[in-house]
Amino acid sequence: MSFEIALSGINAVNNQLGSVSDNIANSGTYGFKSGRVTFASAYAGSQAMGVNANPNSQNIGRNGGLVNTGRALDAAIDGRGFYVSRSVAGAVSYSRVGIFDTDKDGYLVDNYGGRVQGYAQSEAARWARWATSRSRPATSRPNPATS
Repeated sequence: MSFEIALSGINAVNNQLGSVSDNIANSGTYGFKSGRVTFASAYAGSQAMGVNANPNSQNIGRNGGLVNTGRALDAAIDGRGFYVSRSVAGAVSYSRVGIFDTDKDGYLVDNYGGRVQGYAQSEAARWARWATSRSRPATSRPNPATS
């Protein structure tokens, strides 16, 4: 029985090292959320039977560091929320990565080429809160300002 307990401990530490390795490897990836392994003893009655590890614990509610990229269309979310984009095939994606560009048709796109979704606004509501339950998602062609 002690062999199984030792083996479960080794597997738990292996999961922890894998999580730390992923965190280090992706530390420079925009929008990456670090993971952590939590441990708990697994008991059957009063005798300990080993260690249980949960390698899938992530906190997506915390912000990472904000970095100035020097690109005019890049953005960051300070607080809660996600950017919404739609692929050419129609699949909707949610991300906190704010790397944006324009495609050949002038639409704002994310780093995978999906069109960024938003809400149509009237001029009167320009500075008001721009996401309400009655708004309809829309994409619009950019209208570059001339000066």
